[in-house]
Amino acid sequence: MNPLANWAKAGLLLVCFGLGWLVNGWRLSAELADVQSSHSRAIARAAAETLTAQQERDALADEKRQRLAGIGTEAAKQGVQNANENERVNTCLRDGSCVLRIRAQCPPAASNVPSARPGGGVDTPAPAVLAPETGQAYTALRAGILETERVLRACQASLGVFTGQSIP
Repeated sequence: MNPLANWAKAGLLLVCFGLGWLVNGWRLSAELADVQSSHSRAIARAAAETLTAQQERDALADEKRQRLAGIGTEAAKQGVQNANENERVNTCLRDGSCVLRIRAQCPPAASNVPSARPGGGVDTPAPAVLAPETGQAYTALRAGILETERVLRACQASLGVFTGQSIP
């Protein structure tokens, strides 16, 4: 056997092995590039979905902020209207141009209770008039009730914004 032929066979085998190695490297590089490309697409898709979801949450939060601001504005308007009405009643009571009346009627007296005077007494439906100095106490009480009602309505409306329910 020719020693040169052995070296040629070994060289050919080495060249084939090198070419195989090179082709396999190209194939693995292509597969790796494909995996990286699909991974990049998956990450881009997830990022787009996350961005869309975040934008929806931001839009919902902005809407809630606007509704809450509207509730606050409406509550402030109602408070001003209540204060103006109380001031009007106070002024009316101070000038004496109006009086506070209580419409009340006592139940008829039992048959065994004598009346104080004939034709009169507690059974007459005439309204009672409050003393002028009680007007301020009445308007202060009224103002407190209206303010409490205004705050409760604003709180209920705000709670409705957060829960998504209409609270009466």
